[in-house]
Amino acid sequence: MAYANSFTLSYHARGLCPGEGELLRQVQARTGLARRVKEHGALDVSVEVKGENGSAHGTMAWSEAGATTEREVEGADCDEVVSALALMLALALDPDAATGPLPPPPAPTPAPTLPPPAMAPVPRVVKSEPAFHFGGGVTFGMTSGVAPELRPYLGLGLEVTRDHARLGLSGLVSKGTADTATGSADLSWWALRLAACPAQLASGGWFVEPCATFDAGKLSGSGYDTRNRRSASATWYGPGAQLRAGVVGFGVLAVTVEGGAVAPLARDRFYFAPDETAHQIPSLAGYVGAALGARL
Repeated sequence: MAYANSFTLSYHARGLCPGEGELLRQVQARTGLARRVKEHGALDVSVEVKGENGSAHGTMAWSEAGATTEREVEGADCDEVVSALALMLALALDPDAATGPLPPPPAPTPAPTLPPPAMAPVPRVVKSEPAFHFGGGVTFGMTSGVAPELRPYLGLGLEVTRDHARLGLSGLVSKGTADTATGSADLSWWALRLAACPAQLASGGWFVEPCATFDAGKLSGSGYDTRNRRSASATWYGPGAQLRAGVVGFGVLAVTVEGGAVAPLARDRFYFAPDETAHQIPSLAGYVGAALGARL
């Protein structure tokens, strides 16, 4: 059942136009009979107001007993348009509604002035977060390039981070063997790997970061089961790329998995005379690994 002078209201405002509270205030100021309800009103009213580029536009539509009436208003600003729409709605609800100018809305009550404190407040010390964070950990995984087959590697690393950027330095070691028809060789590899990670994608404790790397180290070989056994060394150095992902727990512990590749710039060859290749540094060496570390 719909009560006389009752209405439902759907109000939409764009730009800097007043909200529905100002429209309702002006309607109630013009007629004391207006009664807004959630449903089953005598009038179902829809209002849309928008203001832009020094002008305003408003539309109002209401349905009554199955018939729909629509009105449009243009004005210099939203306040003018909202006032016109409020007058229309008040008259639709109550033909005897006041049509004269309305008083301005009451000014907000100023906050009471508090007396000054008897004593100046004691200053508090706010601890700021350090600009840099340091950490370290142990790394292990599998790598190519050290020997003809994949070989395990082990490493220790240090890192410094600021915001979401990280700079890490790891010392890595690995060993392998190479067998040929004329002899075998023990291969030993070490390298310092510098990783620069300029950005990090993080969500909760999880993170993913791309890194640019550079290796500097040495690959050494020592022959056995052959005549005139000898040892030789080759410089290992070159740029690379790395992708790391992990999770930080308890605020300090980090478990990370990583994968990447290095492009050695020197491709020295270890061989047995007269020309039996035991191992040659490849043009691209890949690796996958995991790390357990702590961040301070």
